[in-house]
Amino acid sequence: MDDVIFSKKEYKKYGWSVKEKRSRRIVDECGELTYTRRIYRRWNKENEEWENKAFVDGKIGVLKRKKITLNLELKILELAEGKRQKDILHCFPYINLTRMTISNIIRKYDIEHFSSQLLNNFEKVDLRNDLYLYIFMDEGFVTLRDGKNIKKFRCRITTFNTGFNFNECKYNRKVLANKRGFVILKEQKTGEINTQDYVQRILMELDKYYILPEKIKFIVGGDGDGWIMETASFLGATYVLDRFHFAKELRNAFLKGRKTQPKIDLYYKCYNLFIHGKCDQLLKIAKILKKTDLARYIKNHRQGIQNQKLEYNIGVSAESDISWFIKSTLGYGAKAYAYKTYKNLLYLKLAKMNKINVLLNIKKFYNFG
Repeated sequence: MDDVIFSKKEYKKYGWSVKEKRSRRIVDECGELTYTRRIYRRWNKENEEWENKAFVDGKIGVLKRKKITLNLELKILELAEGKRQKDILHCFPYINLTRMTISNIIRKYDIEHFSSQLLNNFEKVDLRNDLYLYIFMDEGFVTLRDGKNIKKFRCRITTFNTGFNFNECKYNRKVLANKRGFVILKEQKTGEINTQDYVQRILMELDKYYILPEKIKFIVGGDGDGWIMETASFLGATYVLDRFHFAKELRNAFLKGRKTQPKIDLYYKCYNLFIHGKCDQLLKIAKILKKTDLARYIKNHRQGIQNQKLEYNIGVSAESDISWFIKSTLGYGAKAYAYKTYKNLLYLKLAKMNKINVLLNIKKFYNFG
């Protein structure tokens, strides 16, 4: 490649001339490489000094004063969308990488910024023929390093979809159609989220990704926290309770301790009543058996239980979203990440879900590929 650049002589048009040949050692995904290339120079009239450049370095994605190639860094970012740092290390057995190197590469780029740049020319999903839009939301808390301090952060995940994509669904795995979403990551002490501001953020994010008809119906799903039901009210949406959390309440009420067959039968009877939206019958059983905590839970989530019977209810994936975005990113109990590293990991996963090719934008920024 260096010989091709030299033979075309195009560099002479811009005042460049060959200064010398110099070798350089780099690290690519294949391992360590050493190559020799020409160094060009020209006189910079503005700064009144010589300017040096190796054209071939830019062509192969080698940045100035960087040993690791851009190609390898992008490969690591691609793997970081779904793998933990120690798993990424196993993908490069011929390279002497460390977890600190992986973390530094992930932290180096502003993934949120590169993602937002692509939204200007983003092709929206046309939903003018759809009747329903599902909005699933949940939040969790993560412990992260912010400088030298360990802090707790609130991470709120909100995802949108239009129901099942039956062309891609398999027997044991359902796939949601047109899934998009966003993340809010704030320090817990100062990270209270105003519900009205949150609703405005939802509407703004919807406008980024979809062309919505005026009469589309919103279905909000979640674990029943007050802010979720309040959000559903502000949006004029139908609220649906996550089945996972009701099943958890039933297990606490009937299956704690010794599991006898009558207890198991009662559990399945109540769960069957739940998925058919029979709130009054559930409340009656809870009162007869003096399950006060269960009765209180049913009363507080009456609307979310009654809406289980609606024909357009597809369940709620909020808990699996929390598991994928928050827990799996940390490695289910791993040590605390740095705030910027964790934020970039979240936005890499988010970009993948939102069909945003953030790695391509990074390549364009560095004029690579």
